Amino acid sequence: MMTVQVVLLFGTSGQPVSDRMFVMQVVVAVEGLWFAPGTDGPPVRSQRRHRIDAQLFAAPDAEAAYRTAVAWLPGFSDKNHDGPGESTRMFAIGLHQLEEVLPRRSELSTAVGEPYGVDVGGYAPSDVDSDGVSVHG
Repeated sequence: MMTVQVVLLFGTSGQPVSDRMFVMQVVVAVEGLWFAPGTDGPPVRSQRRHRIDAQLFAAPDAEAAYRTAVAWLPGFSDKNHDGPGESTRMFAIGLHQLEEVLPRRSELSTAVGEPYGVDVGGYAPSDVDSDGVSVHG
């Protein structure tokens, strides 16, 4: 599963943050844990799956984009309890990819109306191992 969100194209003042746009792909683990009734653990069953989330954002240059992407990684963590004896936790394993996207922010509204829209990158499932870690180092 891959989700794409567009974020932070304008600052709080309403002024453009930057004309350069980047896409970050984050490997996220989703871990389900099930416990015996009335106990806190250890889990009697667990399941882990992985997904790639993609975020489109503006940054002045590649170094700033990397700093932003790393700073956002903790935001990909969450935990919930769907009922007694069940827990789901999500957490970022790391960045899979970070690349600049063309067109520039100022050209985006026109580009999305063109045939095929805007390429925001993709990934091949074979690019990550069973733990969701990039095989390309």
